[in-house]
Amino acid sequence: MSRGVAGVTHQHTFCARLDMDVDDGDNTLLECDTIIPEYDGPGGENPYGNACYIQEHAVETEGPRELNQDKLRYWRVISECSSGRLGP
Repeated sequence: MSRGVAGVTHQHTFCARLDMDVDDGDNTLLECDTIIPEYDGPGGENPYGNACYIQEHAVETEGPRELNQDKLRYWRVISECSSGRLGP
């Protein structure tokens, strides 16, 4: 972490209604929450207080989803039957 840098994560938020009929509907919508563990001091798993990880779970039903700014929530559409250079 550089001196004077306070923002360790960064996100652009927008709103859109999407029909993601990727691969004829054979796809999965993942809801992704950014989890920032508590600072645990030198020698801990988060010694600088800037670590984060993504917790994903599949969305099972159609309909509106709740935006959660505290978790920097976003969504991913993946297809298990095809993939690109970066995976599904």
